[in-house]
Amino acid sequence: MLKVVKNSPTPREITREQFLFRSIEAALFQHPAVKDAAVDLVWDKKGRQLLVAYVVPSTPELSPTALKNFICRNPEIPWNEQPRRYLLVPAIPRTPSGKLQRQKLINYYLQAIDSSNRKKLFSSK
Repeated sequence: MLKVVKNSPTPREITREQFLFRSIEAALFQHPAVKDAAVDLVWDKKGRQLLVAYVVPSTPELSPTALKNFICRNPEIPWNEQPRRYLLVPAIPRTPSGKLQRQKLINYYLQAIDSSNRKKLFSSK
């Protein structure tokens, strides 16, 4: 875990997960068809944590497969730290101050695994 000095005006800890999420989000923003993005962990039905990338496309042609291939080519993100799911969403839910609303992201994931919406979800396995 990385820590910022506590004597600073705004003490804050940055966890390894947060650092990883920010790195992946920065890589996703390098794709020309990505309008907005967020990364978070979800639990699957087997109790495993899955890293999920939520992406707002700027063009309708963007696909989860294209995102996966784009991230796979990024040397800064090791294969074992890449998202296992890529989900195209209409918007990234944020509070008025800009903070991520994680529960709403999870709701996107739950909707996507519903059988009627499976085409939106891509597994890199």
